[in-house]
Amino acid sequence: MRLAPKRFWPLLAGLMLVAASLTAQTEGNLIVNTTPQGAPVVIEGSEMTLAGVTPVRFNTVLSGAFRLTVDREGFERHEQTIYVSESRPSQIDIRLSPKTRTKAFFRSLIIPGWGQSYYGSKTKTYGFLMGTIAASAGFLVARDDFNDKYDVYLQKKSASNNANTWSDIENLDQELYDAQKSANDAEDLKNVLMGVAIGVYALNLLDAFLFFPDFNTFSEYEALTLKPEYDGQKVSLSLALNF
Repeated sequence: MRLAPKRFWPLLAGLMLVAASLTAQTEGNLIVNTTPQGAPVVIEGSEMTLAGVTPVRFNTVLSGAFRLTVDREGFERHEQTIYVSESRPSQIDIRLSPKTRTKAFFRSLIIPGWGQSYYGSKTKTYGFLMGTIAASAGFLVARDDFNDKYDVYLQKKSASNNANTWSDIENLDQELYDAQKSANDAEDLKNVLMGVAIGVYALNLLDAFLFFPDFNTFSEYEALTLKPEYDGQKVSLSLALNF
């Protein structure tokens, strides 16, 4: 067997280094892991957007600043800016914060429907928000109408008290009765709409707290974790069972 001349060995070594470099680059240099796992993650840069489900190792060599977004059902949306160097691998570990019924309650306390939007129900969000707005607007209109009719009643009452003849008294008494009835009806409507507005708002709070979805069905699996590890050359997965 005839060996290659010595002058070809440096060239061969260089080619092998280039091939190794290209192979490493196809493996990517960014790993993203979350607790709990199984969360959709999106990496957005100026020239590309990558997506995966944790634990994930992106198969593209990244360099520069990227916007990382993790959005898993039942957990707070996580966003951060990361900086990745082409010359060394990076691993991002994120602990997601679970959504809670208490957070939903206080959101709905501030804005009706906000708590429902927080836990992902668009139908309830618009229902409680628009229901509270409509009932409150109706109450305000009814209140103004009652105030106007009550002013008319007071005017008729004053005129009736100042009447000097029996004929004026009889006519003004009938007008006073009609004005009082109209004001009473307007007051009843105002009170009903106020009750509806308060009821919708209270129901919005009860729904946000009592009917908060059970996102914790995955909790029984939290003792079992699967985590990627990178040693500079390859990625491995470690399986751990926590007691």
